[in-house]
Amino acid sequence: MVALSDIPVEFAQLKCTDEGIRPLVANDEFFALMGCVRAPGELYPEALLATSGWDQFSERLRIGIEAGETIIEIEVPQETLDGSVLRVRTRCKYDPDRRIASCSVLDVTSWLETRRRLRMSEDAFRVAVEMSGKIIAVFDTVERALLLQNVSGGRLIEPIRYEDVPDSLVTRGLVAPEGVDAFLGLYHDIDRGVPHGTAVIRMRRSVSGDFRWYQVDYTLVTDDEGNPASAVISFWDVTERRELEHAQKTRAERDSLTGVLNRATFEALSSQLIRESEDQVNHAFIMADLDGFKMTNDSLGHAVGDLVLVWSVEALSEAVRHGDMVGRIGGDEFMVCLRGISSREVIEAIARRMCAAVSEMAANDPRRRDYPTVSLGIARFPRDGATYEELYRNADAAMYRAKRSGGNTWEFFS
Repeated sequence: MVALSDIPVEFAQLKCTDEGIRPLVANDEFFALMGCVRAPGELYPEALLATSGWDQFSERLRIGIEAGETIIEIEVPQETLDGSVLRVRTRCKYDPDRRIASCSVLDVTSWLETRRRLRMSEDAFRVAVEMSGKIIAVFDTVERALLLQNVSGGRLIEPIRYEDVPDSLVTRGLVAPEGVDAFLGLYHDIDRGVPHGTAVIRMRRSVSGDFRWYQVDYTLVTDDEGNPASAVISFWDVTERRELEHAQKTRAERDSLTGVLNRATFEALSSQLIRESEDQVNHAFIMADLDGFKMTNDSLGHAVGDLVLVWSVEALSEAVRHGDMVGRIGGDEFMVCLRGISSREVIEAIARRMCAAVSEMAANDPRRRDYPTVSLGIARFPRDGATYEELYRNADAAMYRAKRSGGNTWEFFS
């Protein structure tokens, strides 16, 4: 027979009779848990019988016994004799022949508090993820694995695990081709021990999904020796923000009526092109001015005049090559930049198409018989100027020569 002193856990025995449940004996560990010191000859801390914890416990034990149970688990808040309140879980094994319940008692207060805090931490993390709109992942630098936190139905569920990261994500096509270098660069920085990093990359969450823009940020976690151990990575879907920024940039760079580059943007891009041009590279700048537009505007009205401008720009844009620039300088004046032009003959061929396109715009519609034609002035870089200002001035002078010759034609500055 095992002595009470040899039982390594809090233990007590209870007698269950028709009159009720009464304690028989408890070991020293039980006395200590309940905050009391065993007096000589004392078998059980009788003062506990006056607590609400005892009332709850004995009532549940009675109900279990009456239901025919022999193994009964009960959890109640129990006041101790030193004034504290514990959450105790008691496992009772009931012997119906002897009508004795042998009970092991476990203090689960700390465990429940830890579980509560973990649940609160999980809830706080889930709420933070939902509110931030970010996908959170942890990258293990040793195992080369990425654990992607998953939220479903408002709950954190099993993370998605990717192996052989970052190469596998690229191989599976989850990163857009133009973003591969930036994506791999982030992981290279993690391996080198760079504490933080960020990049905006076009990615998709699944192989079948659409590409979207993500801002990818990481924070490095190091081991005790300062070596990279893992990185917490956030993926923030910024597609709508990028589209809004692109729309705002387009509005800032484009002429609101015709949709081609506005004057400031055309000048800036042309100046940059000139500065960065290598030796032996030639460009042509063409000033285009509509012939008789004022008469069209006065006779048909400003609304029709605006349509004429739009149609004229569409005609000019279709006549030039892909990659050439078209800008509205003001009123009915437009500027065209032919990049990397090879010869005077090529320029003349494009100028011919430009004049024909605007003329055909009117010829194809009888209602447009009063619509204008176009005069072109051409200045070549570097032959006619080394700066945009010189080229603009010289193209403008050549354009007026074309007008004086009757319009609907072109003239070279030199």
